[in-house]
Amino acid sequence: MKPDIVFFSNGSCFDLSIPVYSRFIRKINVPFLTYLALNTEHETLPYPRMLDLRYGFQSAASVIFSSRRNLETAERQIAGNIDNAVTLTNPPTCTEYPEYPWPDQSIVRFAMVARLNAKIKGQPLALAVLADERWRKREWHLDIFGKGPDEQYIRALVEHYDLQDKVSFRGYATDVGQEIWAENHVLLMPSLYEGCPISLYDAALFGRPAIVSDVGGNAEFVLEGENGFVAAAPSVPSFSDALERAWNAKGELSKMGQVALERASSIVDMAPENIVYAQMQEIVKNGRR
Repeated sequence: MKPDIVFFSNGSCFDLSIPVYSRFIRKINVPFLTYLALNTEHETLPYPRMLDLRYGFQSAASVIFSSRRNLETAERQIAGNIDNAVTLTNPPTCTEYPEYPWPDQSIVRFAMVARLNAKIKGQPLALAVLADERWRKREWHLDIFGKGPDEQYIRALVEHYDLQDKVSFRGYATDVGQEIWAENHVLLMPSLYEGCPISLYDAALFGRPAIVSDVGGNAEFVLEGENGFVAAAPSVPSFSDALERAWNAKGELSKMGQVALERASSIVDMAPENIVYAQMQEIVKNGRR
């Protein structure tokens, strides 16, 4: 039976250039939408695959991005406009965000909340910064939340830097508020590429600031010195500078968390799926391809 519409939920912006997708797109004769969770900032495709990606984007009824930066990067990557693009916030994890008191700050507690995939989420960058001698003399602790293919490597790196007393692996959190943000002050997000991560929204909605690398939509959400700090690049020197600015402003972190909450409350759509569903209904109704 022929479908009315096809919806692609893609991890990477480049997925539609994979031959199995690009061949299928050229054969189907029904409208399709594609959602792209994230985009790399520093990669390009071989020219034939770039043409396939351009065709896929420009043939879609709608191309849904999770940040404006991802869209702009994609247009550079295909050397063309994507006039059918829509930018939506990702749906946050929780339906309710109770207010947790600001944790005792005699020890500054950082949390990295992401799948343990080093080439995307960049956990080694933060660990390299925190291994510096000036950080060894400071009172802080890092909780690493998540599971993923690089867990053994990241654990080995913690041992290599002799940070076992400063870093805890907490696994997957089933209660984001109670397990993570009731205890921690600041989200660390040293990502190498992103869309706009849900964990960033979650931290803000629980009133916690973030230190992020300027990739994807991170810097669209985090405003330097207001609701967090932005590393100019996903590199050890840049993330080190951002962490240092945060440490020097640690007396202001609680206020920044409140700004993060206010900003998130005004930006984050709690049910973006409703917009996607309405789009699909409209496309089917009008037979638009």
